[in-house]
Amino acid sequence: MQQLGTRQIEALSIRHTVLMITYNQEKYIRDALNSVFEQDILPLEVVISDDASTDRTCDIIKSFEDRFPNIIRLLRNKENLGIYNNLNRLIEEKFEGDVISFLAGDDMFSDGLFASFNRYIEENGLNPRDESFILITQTVNLYPDGTEKVFKILPYKKCSFFKLLLRRGGAGGRCTGFSKKLFDSIPRWKPEVGLWADYVHQVAFLAKCESAYYLNQKGPFYRIGPGITGRVSAQVLQESYLKAIRAIWLEHRNRLDIFDRCFLAREIAKTKLQIHYSVINALIFVLFSFCLLIEIRLLLTTGIRDSRQLVYETSLIIPPSVRRFLKTLLFARN
Repeated sequence: MQQLGTRQIEALSIRHTVLMITYNQEKYIRDALNSVFEQDILPLEVVISDDASTDRTCDIIKSFEDRFPNIIRLLRNKENLGIYNNLNRLIEEKFEGDVISFLAGDDMFSDGLFASFNRYIEENGLNPRDESFILITQTVNLYPDGTEKVFKILPYKKCSFFKLLLRRGGAGGRCTGFSKKLFDSIPRWKPEVGLWADYVHQVAFLAKCESAYYLNQKGPFYRIGPGITGRVSAQVLQESYLKAIRAIWLEHRNRLDIFDRCFLAREIAKTKLQIHYSVINALIFVLFSFCLLIEIRLLLTTGIRDSRQLVYETSLIIPPSVRRFLKTLLFARN
């Protein structure tokens, strides 16, 4: 036994639950499950809710279930519920792990992730059943050509976690390692928001978190392209984003400071510009962008991830006809 603060827990006794949703992911589900079962530490349970797949996804899951019958629990929906109703179905189950992590059926965990979690928890005297915390790792975006881009989270360590949630969806949007106590407070997703319901949910859920711990460790590998967001129109995504921003503003209005409100107002104006250009929205966008310049000097939570995004967002204040003309001119020179 090892003394940890005022408590004692058995060394290496921290148990892991992995929650997955799947739908027609026969191309990727084997890699996802291999990334779980090739960890240094086997999970206590892997609970998968399949949303009425019509391909070989469930057959592949069953082949893993035959090898790990006491670990895998497969739930099969009789009809397709959609991503967020499927997640709501999944969290209705009971889970026994001390640390809970989500993994999409087309994503993967990095090697040694569970061991890194256990080591950090033990070295810092944390108790996942008594304390509400999240372990945040680096997210790796995996592109179709095989290239990887790591989203580094350590620069955000000193930022307000709530501000980070608002501006970057929790430092990359693929948070892993929820303590059991935090997970027990998980709210339901709101499918009526659309595809950005995940953003609303993450802010609502992780705003309840008492502590956030940042690990210099690669966590999930997120495939860019195969998911549902890669198959819908930009306008559908933008309209959903508007609903999400408004829902967050309403739900957390008592917690928002002046900079938070400026950020959300800027996002609304920016999204409206993307849907339909107007001079009024352009002026609102510029106004709140200038207001945020003060905060940018204080924090690394601008929501702008790189120089290309900065150029793109700045270009939104230019009328579309002028943008098209400038683009034609640029290509003509090249």
